Amino acid sequence: MLSMNKSWIGLLGSVALAAVITGCHRGSSAEHPGPTSTEHPQATPSAGASQRSELEGHELAQAVRAYIDAQASRDNGHFDVYDPLAGKMLRLTLVQVHEDRLAALGRDAYFACADFKSNRGTVYDVDVFMKQTPNGLEATDTAIHKVDGHPRYYWIEERGHWVKRSSVSWWDRLLGRARECE
Repeated sequence: MLSMNKSWIGLLGSVALAAVITGCHRGSSAEHPGPTSTEHPQATPSAGASQRSELEGHELAQAVRAYIDAQASRDNGHFDVYDPLAGKMLRLTLVQVHEDRLAALGRDAYFACADFKSNRGTVYDVDVFMKQTPNGLEATDTAIHKVDGHPRYYWIEERGHWVKRSSVSWWDRLLGRARECE
């Protein structure tokens, strides 16, 4: 009886491991995966997201670009982002805003991913957060998501809302709630 229980536990463990491994390799191998990947929150609003249906991806991308351009025009073409891990301000140059990684986060909050480069060639994936206000879309925060392709945090869907986590559990990966795979 004991050896039969061990067999079932081993089998279930193998299935769980296969699900985790398979789930983490379903996207492309590029630094920024395409629409079928799960690295960033999906563009489709989750439950609790804003009901403002007329906001389209290009409108959000334009608002993010306008915010970045306005900040950069004040500082000789550089976009300054504070890096809390390095404890210093980074002077970055915009490479692109990813129109395939725009998402509604809920409560009239939105997310866009943008790539920047430092003058030393380091690539920074910066998440720009926007909020719908009576005056239009306004930037509320920026966060360094990745440095040279290495993530600092991951996205997890909890009760219909996307939240950032510094790490993810095997359970979140197994259930497909973790959005960090490439």
